[in-house]
Amino acid sequence: MTATTIKPHPERDGDRHLRPAAYYSLALLAGAIGLSASYVTVQLFALAIRVTEPEGPTRELLMLTAALFVAAELTAMFVIGLAPVRRLRALRWQLAACAVALVAFEAVSLYGARVALVQSADARAHAGAARVEQLRASIAVNRSSAAALVAAGQRSSQSVIASSRADGAQSIREAAALEADNRRMAAELAQLEAGRTPTVTDVFGQGGVIVLAVAQSLLISCIGLLFLGAAGALARAARDARGTATTDAAPAQAAASTAAPVQQPTRTVVLPSWHRCTLPALAAGAGLLGASLAHAEPMQTPARSADAPTDAPSAQADAVPVAVDALVTAVPDAPHGTDAPDEDGARFLRVREGIEVGRIKPSLRAIYAAEGASQEVARRYLEGLEQDGVIERAGRGYALRAITSPAKKGGEA
Repeated sequence: MTATTIKPHPERDGDRHLRPAAYYSLALLAGAIGLSASYVTVQLFALAIRVTEPEGPTRELLMLTAALFVAAELTAMFVIGLAPVRRLRALRWQLAACAVALVAFEAVSLYGARVALVQSADARAHAGAARVEQLRASIAVNRSSAAALVAAGQRSSQSVIASSRADGAQSIREAAALEADNRRMAAELAQLEAGRTPTVTDVFGQGGVIVLAVAQSLLISCIGLLFLGAAGALARAARDARGTATTDAAPAQAAASTAAPVQQPTRTVVLPSWHRCTLPALAAGAGLLGASLAHAEPMQTPARSADAPTDAPSAQADAVPVAVDALVTAVPDAPHGTDAPDEDGARFLRVREGIEVGRIKPSLRAIYAAEGASQEVARRYLEGLEQDGVIERAGRGYALRAITSPAKKGGEA
């Protein structure tokens, strides 16, 4: 009986593939993150275009161009991660060069957009600060003017002349109007002061704004590319894991077929006399079957009586009863270009022994799994076993042929 050695998996325990479903889940997560980063990139482009470009068809065209660039670089990175490394090496390098160029352009554009947004915020902050200073100065002037008008009106109201008293009353009314304006400007000043916030320039300075703009543009650009490339690589890993599982199934089936061999009782068959001529040719392969021949049960034959009649001497001379476990048969000739005759004959004998004891099924796939024989060699073995009467046709395949021993036939007679 030939022992089949199952080689250990070449990969370490920590490097084994995950399940394809896990790979696909991670790919979806990475793709969602990459698409979200790309959406943020497009929105930054659109905001910068709205700030820097006037209304008109130019703004819409620039927005479409930005969206096209982002979609192109994301698709390139996804294909790079998903495509086979060796078969599409040239395409992957071309897409990588295109993606790098688009990322460089996107980083420069995002830097310009970030600087434009910072400058716009600074301009609004400066305008608000100027309005605050103007309101404060106006309130101070109005307060001094109102105080002067009130003082003049009080002096005029004490005059004995009617026109002077009328002018004093008018001065007091003008002072009241100035106070009303002061209250309105004070409310506006309070609102501006409440909404006043520090800008990026106030926090980081002019040099810090430049560094922040460069870092933010590079990070936003790389996040989308990195996660879309990771999504493609994870999808490719899922495909490889599925292929590895299919490849590992064949050794597992072979191990299962050899794990529990079916032991069948020894059967006695009668071979014609022409099989005797093949025994010298197989002397070289007899050593390989020494172990199985040593364990074969001796054939029980009744002792012939001295006065027993011999009705058919020719038939007894041509019939040779042997045990199936110790059966030696002629090996089909190996075609030119295959294994050596001795090796091919020994393998044929191992295949025959395995089929007879039930360890190997009489099929092309089982012979390949057990002995590594090609399809042509396995078919030749099956045809030889069919000619020897070991197997027989069963539908589209073969099955072990049930042979009745001569002793049983004699008992029935």
